[in-house]
Amino acid sequence: ADLNVSLTAIGLMWNMADFFGRTIHSLLNVRTPDASEGSGEAGSRSGQEPEGGTKLERDRAAQAKEKAVLISEALLLPLFTSLQSLCTDERPEVRNSGLRTLLSTLVSHGAKLPPKLWRRCLWDILFPLLDTVRALAASSSREESVGTQLGHDKGRAVMMLIHHSRNSEQKQWDETLVLCLNGMGRLLRTYMTVLVSLEGFDLRWDSFLAFFETSVIEANREVALAAIASFTAILQAHAGTPSLPRPLWKRAMRAYVCAVRGATALQSKVSLRIRCELLSALGRLYSSKRAAFDEADLRTLLALLDALSRAPFAAPDQQDQPQDLQSAATMGLPPVQRAVLDFLPLLGPFDERHVRAGLWGALFHMLLAYLPGEKPATPKPTSAPGYPTDQPTLLLPSASPKEDELSLGPGSQPHIFMAHCPLTGEKVETMPGALSAAFAERVVSVLLQLYKEHAPADTRALMFAPILTALGECVSSRTHAPEGTLWRTATSALVAIVRIGMPAVNSSRQLSAQQALQQRQEVLESLGIGQSASSSHPDACWYALVDTFDRLLLPGTRVYDQAVSVDVSPEQRRQDEELELAGLDALCDAVLPACASAPDNLRRRLVAIVDCGVDRPIPPEGYSGGERFSHVCLRKLYVLVSRGGEAEGAHACTLAIARHALPVLLERCQAVLSAYARDDASLAAGTGGHLPPSRYQEMMCVLEVLETMTMDPRVSNWMAEGNDDFVGHQGIANMLNAKRNSDNYSHAREKTHLLFLYGPLVQIIMCRDVSIREQVQRILLLIGGELSLLPKDSTQVTILN
Repeated sequence: ADLNVSLTAIGLMWNMADFFGRTIHSLLNVRTPDASEGSGEAGSRSGQEPEGGTKLERDRAAQAKEKAVLISEALLLPLFTSLQSLCTDERPEVRNSGLRTLLSTLVSHGAKLPPKLWRRCLWDILFPLLDTVRALAASSSREESVGTQLGHDKGRAVMMLIHHSRNSEQKQWDETLVLCLNGMGRLLRTYMTVLVSLEGFDLRWDSFLAFFETSVIEANREVALAAIASFTAILQAHAGTPSLPRPLWKRAMRAYVCAVRGATALQSKVSLRIRCELLSALGRLYSSKRAAFDEADLRTLLALLDALSRAPFAAPDQQDQPQDLQSAATMGLPPVQRAVLDFLPLLGPFDERHVRAGLWGALFHMLLAYLPGEKPATPKPTSAPGYPTDQPTLLLPSASPKEDELSLGPGSQPHIFMAHCPLTGEKVETMPGALSAAFAERVVSVLLQLYKEHAPADTRALMFAPILTALGECVSSRTHAPEGTLWRTATSALVAIVRIGMPAVNSSRQLSAQQALQQRQEVLESLGIGQSASSSHPDACWYALVDTFDRLLLPGTRVYDQAVSVDVSPEQRRQDEELELAGLDALCDAVLPACASAPDNLRRRLVAIVDCGVDRPIPPEGYSGGERFSHVCLRKLYVLVSRGGEAEGAHACTLAIARHALPVLLERCQAVLSAYARDDASLAAGTGGHLPPSRYQEMMCVLEVLETMTMDPRVSNWMAEGNDDFVGHQGIANMLNAKRNSDNYSHAREKTHLLFLYGPLVQIIMCRDVSIREQVQRILLLIGGELSLLPKDSTQVTILN
């Protein structure tokens, strides 16, 4: 009965408030009898004192208006005060009804309230009410109620059933908190333009932000979700407008930082649902108010995403999380990390002002820090309140690396992102198992998407080396986990980024030396890198290319042993081989033909990687790679030599690469020919057996390459000039010089490479295999044609077996 009476009384108060609200407008627009009719009508329509009339008339109008304000305060303030007292009643039905009535009345009729009354409502009623409700909720009992006895039925007590979400005093107060948050959110969202002009509103804004932070960090899920939704709705409505000045916006971003910091603390009990809702709220806010985010705001946003990525598990769930990367991968990606990675592509493309501020570098370095590999120590950043100043930095050596110490070369240093709190500068801790292989795999996909679809050319060139280094670390995971998918995803991304990034790298070198240095320095300074660092790594991308392709194409025999030991299907093995071949194609088709700006020693090392692929050990039985790959590498050397001298673009260097590849190919062919002749003769003199089929296939591949390859005369000229790679062949060089100086020299493509292999070819002519002998004979006839001893069309000559 008491409850029904209380609710009825609140209903009557609602009617009174509605009546006063509808009539207050006429009270505030009282006309003075002495005012002119025109001015009075204008004043009645505008709600302002009439501009016309004498000073006496204006004074009377001001007095009448002040009297009307006093009347409105006398009517409404007692009513609001009574509702305020009901909002803290111990009965949840009464306080919730009173709270709804108070907030709904203010939202419905707030447009008619004078500023003075608004200030009284906010300072004396609403914000004190928030503090009181929050204190009462914090001190409420957690003990669950068993319900009230309603009576007896057949001698058994009949109890009132209470829903589990409302069976304790604290849960009932949480419902009141939700109503407070939703109501205050509606009120501020509707009347922010009016309220922000009140003196001292910034202090009340801070009070509301503290309420938001506490609700997210300490309250239950229902209250936290209401706080996030209400706060985000206010910012979506007013961010970037005069109704929310920049100082208040900065304080709002600081509140987000505090909320995320508390939610991601190691012992935080904030649920995963709340963390995902924080991410969703940030995403909605950024999508709708992108223009409101300046450089500091975006760096804050990146720091928040980084903190949430490193804390994907709630504290009660940590004990169930795997501690090693591979077992974590089998558990799937946590929803928080999945939400972060879905959000990151929405950040791009950045505005020009953000590009100049180096935000692309900050975003890419944040992603690279999630990938496997050791990270160097980083200096602790200085920070201003509400603004993150942690700039990603490239750590590069000051001296040029030795050729045999590739891992110390510029650009091969591990990538970093300074994961620090933007408020305190403290390092953000990473939960055990957070940076799993499954997460790294998704990071690689997002990295490729951003690099391919959004990053500008300058950023592609600048981030080329760090990204290659990071992907090389991922590719190296094949050595200890060949059955994993991380190295496969990283290889696919590596191939795509090399093909996309090489034009950007070469375009950045089209500028003059002074222009290139100035442009690079401007971008590096925006990332927090000084002049000494930038001047010490002009060839960082080439060192990174050498290191990464070495990891990809020359993984060692351990990979094949483990690949056979694990249960890898033949289809998967075929796909793995295709991945390696795609990497080889990228090296030979995208990198080597366009490396005019690379140092000569690094060009040689890139060619050497292709040559070492020929030496890849024949895999154990049951693995289909290796043999075919070695043959493709041999043919790629043939392509590099044959392509020398083709029409070259601004960055092409096919002639220089052909000159580097020719001695490598000839040495490889000579070794294969000599070894086959020796081993075949040894078997013929001994047991009479035959060499393995793989040796026969290798031999036929070499002979096919030698027979079909032709060279540009400029490549041959390099041989005739007595280059150090052809020491000991002075007679051939003299013969080529004589040929070049003859009157009937045609400058056509040649087969002069066969002259250097005449001795090994003669040795193989006694091979027992008929098909090999026939092919060698055809090659020897080609040599005769090259020396003008036979017609160029040597097939007209009969081959004797």
